[in-house]
Amino acid sequence: RIQYPDPPFPPLDSGGTLRPGDTINNLSGVLDFRSGEFTLLPASPPVYQTENPRPPDPPTVGGTLKVASFNLANYFTTLDTGAAICGPSGDINCRGANTASEFSRQRGKIIAALVGLNADIVGLIEIENNATASIQDLVNGLNNVLGMGSYAFIDTGTIGTDAIKNALIYKPATVTPTGSFAVLDSSVDPLFNDIYNRPSLAQTFEEISTGEHVTVVVNHFKSKGSSCDVLGDPDTGDGQDNCNLTRANAATALANWLATDPTSNGDPDFLIVGDLNCYTMEDPISTLIGVGYEDLIQSFVGPEGYSSVFDGESGALDHALASPGLFSQVEGAAEWHINADEPSVFDYNEEFNPPQFYSPDPYRSSDHDPILIGLRLAPIPTETPTATASDTSTSTPTPSDTPTLTSTFTPTETSTSTVTATNTATSTETHTPTSTSTLTETPTNSIDYDIIDDDHIDAKDLLQWLKEDFPIGSIFDFARVWGR
Repeated sequence: RIQYPDPPFPPLDSGGTLRPGDTINNLSGVLDFRSGEFTLLPASPPVYQTENPRPPDPPTVGGTLKVASFNLANYFTTLDTGAAICGPSGDINCRGANTASEFSRQRGKIIAALVGLNADIVGLIEIENNATASIQDLVNGLNNVLGMGSYAFIDTGTIGTDAIKNALIYKPATVTPTGSFAVLDSSVDPLFNDIYNRPSLAQTFEEISTGEHVTVVVNHFKSKGSSCDVLGDPDTGDGQDNCNLTRANAATALANWLATDPTSNGDPDFLIVGDLNCYTMEDPISTLIGVGYEDLIQSFVGPEGYSSVFDGESGALDHALASPGLFSQVEGAAEWHINADEPSVFDYNEEFNPPQFYSPDPYRSSDHDPILIGLRLAPIPTETPTATASDTSTSTPTPSDTPTLTSTFTPTETSTSTVTATNTATSTETHTPTSTSTLTETPTNSIDYDIIDDDHIDAKDLLQWLKEDFPIGSIFDFARVWGR
């Protein structure tokens, strides 16, 4: 193999790189134009100034529980030899490494990145969709470095029909899976097209130190590059590229599904992570924000957040969104920029890659940057009903206002209950899924009745309870709390 120049153009090697934002001073040379592009041929070796250095450590995100999301860029233990032998049915072309040597290089980089993240729970995207071989291999590699039992995985078997799937690994020393995992696919909601979107994976975990729960939901929506014309979902030219409606429908189905508590845990704390293949201001993210989820990268990093670079432009394709109640328990979130800013020649591939370009470090372990989230989980607020009746009142008030408690849950259902009491206030709440509660008067003698879920209140039962246990003239403050 002949390569020019040889050695490669400095300063590229395993210990030195050029990243977006780096600068060159006092550059002179010959300006060339060919194939529609200008090229500057330096008259002397340029001197580079590093403005965007490699981050040696992941960002500090706080919290007592750390959750990460990482697109592995096709981690396959089955080598891609050109044969259609991958996928649950063994009839799909494989991806990832072509040779055992390439896989060893890929594995070393992925493990280095995961060890560096040091997360308690990691949602994995683009891992081979076999029963357990690939994820078991990855966990074995982590445990060889960190110690036996450091990580375990959720055994989902194959999910869907594609060559890749979503997966979850976790630290048994800090969290315990609670109940069974759940999968969102077309059988759950036809709006979620699982031929194009990879099925979403949800699992509830209990933090051992606190006993609190969080449900992590790993997602991989349809990519922008390939066509969805057969679905009537072409690139409309609005900047959202191919398959935008397919991704937006998946986001709607995801929000509806999570509103049903798919893992049956009862805790309303949901963390959506993964490669949603859309940028921050596009329809799928707007859909989730519209029902109350909080975009954590926007909240903690701001509009400059990014996780990938395509055609020289940086953008956020990987996301983390918290349900309304969980958002107050998030202490930080950020991308670890170990991949998107790195030249692709530093990855595991051996095609035209000189040996000095490779190092078993986290840099260019994938084409996506991982996201890290710091949580400090807190109990679900509950209030014990208490009553304080005025012992100086001897008159019987005249019945007047009738309070109406209205609960509207978008996007799944709307339910309305009406209760009647004496001398009471009006409380109206909208759940989308955030909630607000406004009273038209401030009660002085009151009880607090905490309604945790729509299914937990019956107007007739509540009215009978009020009549039996509290004297006429008590003032009631109806407050409903969704999440925290």
